[in-house]
Amino acid sequence: MQTLYTEEILKQPEYILKKGFKANGKYDFMCMIPNTPENEYLNVQMLGFEECTSTKQERKHTFEANTLHFIISGKGSFDGIQIGANDCFIIKKGHLAEYFPDNNDPWTYCWINFDGAMADRLLATAGLPENRCTFSLNNVQHIFKIIKSALYADYQSTDVAMHLNSVLLEIFALILKFNPDSYAYKAVSLSETRVSRSLEFIKQHYKEKNCIDLLAQNEKVNKRYLSRLFKEHSELSPQGHLIKLRIDEAQRLLRTSHISISSAGESVGYEDVMQFSKIFKKHTGMSPTQYRKLKFNVPY
Repeated sequence: MQTLYTEEILKQPEYILKKGFKANGKYDFMCMIPNTPENEYLNVQMLGFEECTSTKQERKHTFEANTLHFIISGKGSFDGIQIGANDCFIIKKGHLAEYFPDNNDPWTYCWINFDGAMADRLLATAGLPENRCTFSLNNVQHIFKIIKSALYADYQSTDVAMHLNSVLLEIFALILKFNPDSYAYKAVSLSETRVSRSLEFIKQHYKEKNCIDLLAQNEKVNKRYLSRLFKEHSELSPQGHLIKLRIDEAQRLLRTSHISISSAGESVGYEDVMQFSKIFKKHTGMSPTQYRKLKFNVPY
């Protein structure tokens, strides 16, 4: 927090309420940490909201509970993915993640942490089976109202845990209603969908020199994150798929036309004929000239 912020901590037997204030007296953040016996089936550990500043440092740590974040406004980065208003991200218990607000338009988000035997089933039913992933909802403002209402509630000594569990279930009801991947005990996960979409993009743009850079821009992620997704769901990396497409097309051109070696390379995205020949030989075992001459007897 910036030095002009103050923090007020109200300790009660049932929960701890933390509040951060701006210089104008308005809330910068508020969160509640229940202090009630844990429910083995479903247990909310924390919920709150924060209006981040551009100076807020990157958070990189392993989460002790399943954590849902809902972006109300602004932008930021989660595991290399650029996301903004109405986007959400989930980090499952025991998994490392890193995220931080955008320098020019830092995000405001709300969150809820939860654990228990029912947690994985809730997440799977909501179409969120992965350890870390992003999704979008058009009702984030409604979720924010639910969380704020829970923070401002006048609790009795016996109803904190039950009320917070009802808040969690109400949030999941909204995810189930508006997330197209809900009820997804199905084979296709969010990351598999992204890989399939990326493969189609590579197929459409493989002739462009900076194809993988364009793909990362189109998916609003960095190339490291793309490589991680492909490692989970594909035998080849994004670059590996690109090279395979290019070499397959170059082979087709060399065996079915009289196009020059350099022109074949340019046609599949290689402006440097030496680079093209080197990559071609690495993946076929022979140079483009040898491939054309020995395999198909096409004049060159």
